[in-house]
Amino acid sequence: MSDGWNFDGLVEDVLVKSSEVNACCGDDLTFPDTSKVENPKDPKYEISKEFLENFEEDLDEYDIGYVNGIDDLFLHDYSFDFKSAIVISHEMPQEILDAGTGIEAQDLNNDLYENFGELTYSISDYLRENGDETFVAHPREEKINFSKLAERANMGFIGKSGLLISPKFGPRQKISAILVNIENLPITETNEHSWIKEYCETCISCIRKCPEKALSY
Repeated sequence: MSDGWNFDGLVEDVLVKSSEVNACCGDDLTFPDTSKVENPKDPKYEISKEFLENFEEDLDEYDIGYVNGIDDLFLHDYSFDFKSAIVISHEMPQEILDAGTGIEAQDLNNDLYENFGELTYSISDYLRENGDETFVAHPREEKINFSKLAERANMGFIGKSGLLISPKFGPRQKISAILVNIENLPITETNEHSWIKEYCETCISCIRKCPEKALSY
């Protein structure tokens, strides 16, 4: 990315257990806006192909998708004056899965949410420096349906578990988004991952392995 922008430290910190947040997944949390760059007063509505190529290359350990038409995906009567989104998914580390259920897993999960959220704000700042107006949908906040957003961005398909299943990360991912009004994002109209839904009809692994028996056929 351009001079002065380096996400390496934040990427490494995503797995660091440094937060004191102790909320469960069902809690209604609001995280502070950690933006360091204000939205431009005269934003651009187009973005260069070269910028996006460099953007994706620098974030290659994540999965990136783009989507238009997001009004119907906002939750809890939220409404934002943004028409599109840049969607980012990050693989859940094995450390969280190995921890099983309990306080340790909860703390690790909360740390991942918090640090991934901070990374998303940093990426948003980078876009603002480029002249793009943005709004961050923090991965822990329930402002938008992330699974449906990522599915619409052609990043995967929602399976029987209700989670997004993607070729890159399977079902083990966290999702955040940066809402934008960029008019020339590289949108893919057809979801090439629809086979995942068909496969789910024959695979019931998530149902069999769910410890709380919360899933059904």
